[in-house]
Amino acid sequence: MLCLIVGRDVGDTNMKPSRNVYLASALLLTSVGSVSAIDATPQVQTEMIALGRDLFFDPILSGNKNISCATCHHPEFGTSDGLSLGIGEGGTGLGPDRTELAASAPKERVPRNAPALFNLGLAEFTTLLHDGRVAADPNAPFGFAMPKGQELERPVSGALAAQAHLPVTSATEMAGQPGENDVADAVAEGRILGPGGARD
Repeated sequence: MLCLIVGRDVGDTNMKPSRNVYLASALLLTSVGSVSAIDATPQVQTEMIALGRDLFFDPILSGNKNISCATCHHPEFGTSDGLSLGIGEGGTGLGPDRTELAASAPKERVPRNAPALFNLGLAEFTTLLHDGRVAADPNAPFGFAMPKGQELERPVSGALAAQAHLPVTSATEMAGQPGENDVADAVAEGRILGPGGARD
């Protein structure tokens, strides 16, 4: 349709496309190849969308109950934070204005940036993170290879859902430092999985 609108003859006031427009359209289709239908849209569960949105913005998932996923992946900043190295626990503010709190400065910065999250929930994304530490693997527990000691304990809907288990057990991202809360203490002791673990 764009070819028909843009390619009409100059001065043609009746908006009838010229022979050149038809030829250009045929060449365009030939160069693109065959046109195929888009796969059907997957079923959407509005309750799960609402739950995911609420958890994404809720600090309840962090060890100190003071930081959410959205703190570092805020929609206002393209679901990222604009920092070369993120500031998770021990920070204040959002986006490029996030700084370390003097009273509770983190022992170290998050060793990477907060990547944008657009479309990462799509089924096409089967490997996540710069080092590929979350990847679809039919031989791994619940179908996703995870870092040692951080294996999945239950099924998840995809790679992004599997990856979401990692920041909450990272002292620099969301868990906090040992002595600050039970989650941070469990992480420091290597108790991630099972009863009494950081994910419990």
